[in-house]
Amino acid sequence: MRVGLAMLLLATACEVGPEVPPVIEANERPSELDDPSKLPVLGTVARGHIGVISASESVDVPSRIDGIIETVYVNFGDAVKAGDPIAKLDERPMQEQLAIAKAEARRAGAQARRAGVAARTARAQARRRKELGAGVLSKEDIEGSASTAAQASASRSEASAAASAERTRVAQLERMLTETTITAPFAGKIADTFRGPGENVVRGTPVARLIAADELRVDFVFPLEDEAVYDVGDEIKILLEGSDTPIKGIVRRIAPDLDPVAQMVTAQAELSLEKDQRKLIRTGMGVWVNPAKEKVEPKELN
Repeated sequence: MRVGLAMLLLATACEVGPEVPPVIEANERPSELDDPSKLPVLGTVARGHIGVISASESVDVPSRIDGIIETVYVNFGDAVKAGDPIAKLDERPMQEQLAIAKAEARRAGAQARRAGVAARTARAQARRRKELGAGVLSKEDIEGSASTAAQASASRSEASAAASAERTRVAQLERMLTETTITAPFAGKIADTFRGPGENVVRGTPVARLIAADELRVDFVFPLEDEAVYDVGDEIKILLEGSDTPIKGIVRRIAPDLDPVAQMVTAQAELSLEKDQRKLIRTGMGVWVNPAKEKVEPKELN
């Protein structure tokens, strides 16, 4: 998932503005790490580490069954709640299959009941013949009656299994019928739609992309030399192009390895937005990330 993320962040940041993060020579790193607050800020453009605003949760909502799309209920940018319909597949083929399966289940159930009656009758007859004993009936009659009872019992078991299989098939089709309606797994906004009415889809085909619009994060990168600047749980400040008001964030994840393409460390931070800040940002927006304050090294115990 992280392969190429740093390159994407670098490319996105090119759209932040004409200013770019300063190139700092290796011999300048130690003093900067000793005092991270010295990360330069010039004018209204924050110089720091490059980041991109992302949705904390994003998913391509798939069709769970094969079918033909009958209706798409949403458009780009629509807000939806968890469980809201996104699209509807043509359910007529499924209804036809369900009707046939229910008829087969009724037939199999009737056969199972008849087989059960026959098995009980055969067992009762075999028991009576055994009670009469060899003095009245021949050994062949007694053994033949027992064999007939055993066969009837086996037939009942087979019929019961067939009826159970048909009932299972009905239950599966009823569940699949409910899945002809594709719903939103969580509240958010529609970021894109991929399929329209009349299009054929198979199980797993994405129909729309949904993002959790009210829960945003920043994905950012920094060189390995700066790893002492950030730690999980640290507060950071995020600045947008043209804004002097920082957005607060908390570092939640730092990758344990380098991005293999850009050789940068990738990290994620949770945003803490004021009400008036939410309308200023969009997913995909390039930002600048800096530590909120100088890191304090733990004191040695005496």
